[in-house]
Amino acid sequence: MSTNRGIAELAILICAAVFASRKDSSSPTDGADEVATVEITGAPSTMMVGSTAQLSAVAKDHRGRVLSGRQAAWASSAPAVASVNESGLVTAVSAGTATISVLIDGRGASVTITVNNPMPALHALEPAQVTAGGSGFELTVRGMGFVEGSVVRWNGSNRQTTYVSETELRAAIPAADISQPGQAEVTVSNRAPGGGVSNALVLTIAPVPKPEPAILALDPSSVFAASGAQTLTVRGVGFVESSVVRWNGADRPTTYVSETELRADISAADEAQVGEAQVEVFNPAPGGGLSNALPFTIVARPSTVVPRIALGRHHTCGVSEARRAYYWDAGSNGRLGHGDLAHAAVPVPVFGGMTFIQVTAGPDDTCGITADGRAFCSGNNLFGQLGTGNQVWSAVPVLILPALQRSGP
Repeated sequence: MSTNRGIAELAILICAAVFASRKDSSSPTDGADEVATVEITGAPSTMMVGSTAQLSAVAKDHRGRVLSGRQAAWASSAPAVASVNESGLVTAVSAGTATISVLIDGRGASVTITVNNPMPALHALEPAQVTAGGSGFELTVRGMGFVEGSVVRWNGSNRQTTYVSETELRAAIPAADISQPGQAEVTVSNRAPGGGVSNALVLTIAPVPKPEPAILALDPSSVFAASGAQTLTVRGVGFVESSVVRWNGADRPTTYVSETELRADISAADEAQVGEAQVEVFNPAPGGGLSNALPFTIVARPSTVVPRIALGRHHTCGVSEARRAYYWDAGSNGRLGHGDLAHAAVPVPVFGGMTFIQVTAGPDDTCGITADGRAFCSGNNLFGQLGTGNQVWSAVPVLILPALQRSGP
């Protein structure tokens, strides 16, 4: 009896187990293998151009359990702003906003990322100095945080800019920007979002180096002592508007006429005493310097000139009571016999203080006869008019050939 009861109880248990297994297998699926939701993790709200971020996609069923081993498909709404690869790595390309989305088994999720431009910073300019008045040039700007669209600014104004890399830009600087000496502030601007204006670097626009002056002639080159104040014309090369004429090393009021001519005010005190003054021209920096020196002769007034005066086409001659010869006016061809070609506005003694009893003046030459009957000439000798047997001009009186010398008293 007890044995039968035990068998019955075991049968009941077996039937219950079979029924339960049939019930489980026949009931509808509970969705344990289906993706109900997708979540993106690791996504920043903002990124800087050039940076990256690794995103992950998490799939879950309707009970919130994580499902692994599912294939995710990534996409960007604006790849030019932020791109994403098949593993979810996002690269910030340019400033703007992009939506990054992912799809797993028909379920998706998305995040919005704003890409900001960096704040640029300048380290160096090349060149850092140019000369005023030069032609336009290409300025290389080195630093960091440069992006496509970065703009070089010159004293706050945009200049045409070429992007080379995140550390280098090149800008076209027109000649008008460097027409005058001074300084220019160079900055770089990155547009929003983010971005901003960099620190400033200074580019120097240097003045044009001045030439070294050289004096060729003085007009006049001599005066009588105590003649009073006058204007001295200095001729040469390399003169500039800031050139200064110096009289024995001291500056004199100077007027710039051209790059080959200056005029200086010489005071009465400068010419009060007989002697010689050194005339120079100084050009200030940059460049410039001090010229060669030319002598300016201050002579004593001669004795009264007797009526023995000869007039040439461009010059005048006279003989003093002491028979000293004086020539003045145009000195071309050496006709004045002073040893150079300088003009003279006042009578100046003939070279060597020679004495003549008679003088005569031709168009471009001058001759005189000494007390002992010798004849001397100076000036042009193109046709042999000096009587020296050649055609060499002379700036000092030269003795003519003996054939014309006086034979007796």
